[in-house]
Amino acid sequence: MQKPVTSGRLQGERAVALMAAGEYAQALEIFEAILETTPHELSVRQQVILCHVHLQHPQQVENLARPLLEEHPELFVVADALARVLVAQQRYQEACVVLAAAIVQPQCPAFIYQTYLGVLIDFDCPDADYRIMHDWMGRQDTAPELRLGYARLLIKLAQYSLLYDFLTGFEREAEQLALDKMLKIHMYSMLIAAVMETGRVAVAPHYLELLQQAGATEAHVLRLQAQYYRYQGEVHRGIEALQRALALEPEVPIALSLLGNLLLDSGQVMESLKMHQEALRLEPENREYQHSASLTAMAASDDLRVAWRLYEGRWASPITGQKSKLPWPEWRGEKTGGRLLLYREQGLGDEIFWASMFDELSELFDSIVYVCHHKLLTILARSFPNIIFVADAPVSHPLVFEEYDYQLPIGSLATYLRPFRSDFARGRPSFFAVDVTRADHWRQRFALLGKEIKVGLAWRSGNVEGDRARFYPSIESLAPLLALPGVRFINLQYQVTPEEVAQVHELSAGRFHDFCEIDHFNDLDASIAMMKACDIVVSPSTSTAALAAAAGVPVLDLMAVAVEGIHLGEQHSPWLPMMTLFGKQPEAPWTDSVRQVVGVVEQLVNDAGQV
Repeated sequence: MQKPVTSGRLQGERAVALMAAGEYAQALEIFEAILETTPHELSVRQQVILCHVHLQHPQQVENLARPLLEEHPELFVVADALARVLVAQQRYQEACVVLAAAIVQPQCPAFIYQTYLGVLIDFDCPDADYRIMHDWMGRQDTAPELRLGYARLLIKLAQYSLLYDFLTGFEREAEQLALDKMLKIHMYSMLIAAVMETGRVAVAPHYLELLQQAGATEAHVLRLQAQYYRYQGEVHRGIEALQRALALEPEVPIALSLLGNLLLDSGQVMESLKMHQEALRLEPENREYQHSASLTAMAASDDLRVAWRLYEGRWASPITGQKSKLPWPEWRGEKTGGRLLLYREQGLGDEIFWASMFDELSELFDSIVYVCHHKLLTILARSFPNIIFVADAPVSHPLVFEEYDYQLPIGSLATYLRPFRSDFARGRPSFFAVDVTRADHWRQRFALLGKEIKVGLAWRSGNVEGDRARFYPSIESLAPLLALPGVRFINLQYQVTPEEVAQVHELSAGRFHDFCEIDHFNDLDASIAMMKACDIVVSPSTSTAALAAAAGVPVLDLMAVAVEGIHLGEQHSPWLPMMTLFGKQPEAPWTDSVRQVVGVVEQLVNDAGQV
């Protein structure tokens, strides 16, 4: 007897019912049978992909979804399914590409934005375009949860100016949106971070009050107050606030980590280490906590192996840079005679610290190519002739396409070359070679100023916004130094303003000299030659201080905190032995440290017989 023919539509309905019941394998058989007769049926092709998703067949999902999306990029369910499969395989950047292609399609639905946002927040996708969401996230009809999720992403990316603009616009709409308690708490918490990071610290108490009114717990408000106190330089008040917060809610890792940071700022190294260890006990894989803990661990022990392992957490910060995607394995300290590709990370000062290991490193490999900051290229090439230096753009430079045995970010060198504090004795006191002709030129120029001691002077970074302002002394606080007789001050401050020059000139009674033909920001080779002609350099912790010390010039470094972990808590930097560190309690006035520096310079003046 002939079986009745079931129509394709009825078969499809049966397969959908099977999917609803969790019978994906049976549903898949039916859908694939339908495609044999109607291979271009879009809805069935989508269902086949979804069945493979539920059956955990990632390769089949990818094989079917990619060509389908090329034909029909508006199939948002398929894009979402493919992206989730790629995320499960830790192919985060590829998932971002798929989702970004869907977002630019007309009438992209909210769930695509939500998936994209989740990937960007939870995983590292340095090449992803997060700005394609900005307009959609600013619309009133976008769910408040998603908009505040976007604000979380901006915090992760350290895009605080954009965060401030975005959240202040969102705040103006908050009453109309009738936000619930938790969303208001999230909004005000992030606004507090935004105003502090963008130099609007004075506004923070206003938002702290609104946060309290929104119903935030006392412990939550205290944690943000502590951050505010730190930005204000009131570290001990911050410590007290965090201790109160932890008494109310004892096991909050972000509070423990922040308390560890504040304790280190005030010089309480072992107490700081305990707090960081507690934070990592609760969240051992949190890279921000690892990085913070590493800086305390550096100051706490002669055995630095744990500190360097934790220091790998630095990649949580966008400031560090991006790890290379090139195919060669990372060097793990093994003996080798092969080829190494080394690349820069973080700021100029950090790059100079790590360069102190180049002599030793060059003995371990047949050849080394280092991708350096372009401003250091000439200095490094002169100083280390056994290493090949390439400026900044490793992806496009021909040398990068050669074969290497290993690669490594420069900040990881110490893991293998400085595992113990005693290993720093292997480095040279100074290691940057200076253009002798240029240095002699400046010595002759300075001699025309008189017999006084020549003190190179800088007082700030190029970026003093937000939290960074507290790390640099004001010009007024340098008055005791500038009033010192027997001294001529040489400007080493980059991007100096005419107002600053006039102010320092007045406080020094005309003994401040700005040779404006030197561009201290861009032409470091010229700048370091001028530094070499100085008797001593006074500067806060900037690349200027690091550059001078690396060239063998005595440096008096004005530190804003009592202990600096990267210098292992020592008074003389282990990376740059010519650098003496003058730490201070964060609440103490800068003049306390300046007076200590005055004592050193005054002794130098006396030894030279200039008084």
